[in-house]
Amino acid sequence: MTENPGDLSVIWAELKGLRELIMELRKADERTHMIKDTELQRRLDDLNHWRAQYREEAHKYMPRETSELARDVINRRIDDLARLVYIGVGIVLVVQLGVLVFWRK
Repeated sequence: MTENPGDLSVIWAELKGLRELIMELRKADERTHMIKDTELQRRLDDLNHWRAQYREEAHKYMPRETSELARDVINRRIDDLARLVYIGVGIVLVVQLGVLVFWRK
């Protein structure tokens, strides 16, 4: 800067340049905020979509407690049926043994 630092035209020119720079920075900041807001809205929309999809899917499946209760009931029924089968097989064996013993006499 070879001119007189006290010259008002130089100061005005520097202030004008700074003002233009600040205006450009503000515009860039506004564009950045618009892009950020758009991206944030897109992400929120995606999250809402996923949440709705999760709720739909959750209704299709049985809750864990209900599943465990149903499994326990089925297991008890199978155990009861197995017990009955073993009793039946035992009765058949006793009858066959009785027939063999009485048949030989």
